[in-house]
Parts: sequence; structure tokens; C-alpha cells
Amino acid sequence: MVSQRALRTQDELEAQLACLDLSRVDSDTPAEQVLGPFEAWVLELGAYRLFLSPVDGRWFLFDPIHEDWVDTGCKAGEVTFALQAGEIAMVPKAPEPARPASGAAPPGAPLPSEGPAAAAACPACGASLKADARFCGACGRPIRDARPSHCTRCGQPLAEGARFCPRCGSPATPAS
Repeated sequence: MVSQRALRTQDELEAQLACLDLSRVDSDTPAEQVLGPFEAWVLELGAYRLFLSPVDGRWFLFDPIHEDWVDTGCKAGEVTFALQAGEIAMVPKAPEPARPASGAAPPGAPLPSEGPAAAAACPACGASLKADARFCGACGRPIRDARPSHCTRCGQPLAEGARFCPRCGSPATPAS
């Protein structure tokens, strides 16, 4: 369940969204029990209020004249909201560096285990994790039993439930 405290920054809201498990929402479970209160998804920026929909990841801006939420046309991670001269501005976020199409390292590239030790990443939000972490420090997701989505040795994407990497043969063990 979402923390009951008010999330204060856009980054916190978007990290919380990345960790949300919508599979727990069903017709018998009140949405607030899984998603938390509406106000937990509201970002206040000066006189402006923005709402991040936990269902579809879209940002909405409150229109006080019509007392309604208006779709900004932006999804989480696409823009940074800022105040410029007292007005709300949407600044596009820089795109993430391109990865090879397969998600694996390019042929001939050294495997991460051959260079400096690669840090583990949270499978939900991508934040760096310490080797002995049991929960993500950014989003709070338990990581003890989470199987990685990519091989921790070579970066190859892993099929759900894979026990070994199809590229390098390393075990796909849960983070400890």
C-alpha cells in the first residue's frame, strides 16, 4: 500500500508509481487500500496542483476555474514540472541512453563482472541497491525474493521464471 504521508516531489511520486503492484486491485478490494489516498498522488507546485494517476501513469493539472482535473498529455517520466515566472512549465526529460536492441552488451564488450563490480538495481524503479539490501531505498519494494529482469553478469534480458541466463549461463538468483 502507498505510504500515508504526502509525497512531496515529482521524483518520489514517479518512483512510487514504478513500484505499484496493480495486480492486487480487484473488485473486492477497495482501490484506496492498494493505491492509498488520492492526496498521496498529488504534487503541489506553488499555486498549482498536479495529480499522477496511479492507474495509467498520466499527469493531470487541477483547473480551479472549472474545478476539474485536466490531462496534461504527459506520462510519468516524460517531463519535469517547474515554475517559470509564476506559471507551470513542462520541461522534457532527457532520454535515457540507448541500449542495444536485445538489451545485452554489444558483441565483444567486456562483461560487467570483468570490470568494476556492477551495482544491483531495484527491479521496480531501477534505483541502485547495496549488495545486502532487502528493500529498495527509493521506493521501499522488498527485493529479497525478486528475480532480476536482466542477467546481473552480462545484462541479457531474462524471461520471466528463467533460472539461468541464456547468454552467459549465470544463475538468475534472487537479490539477497
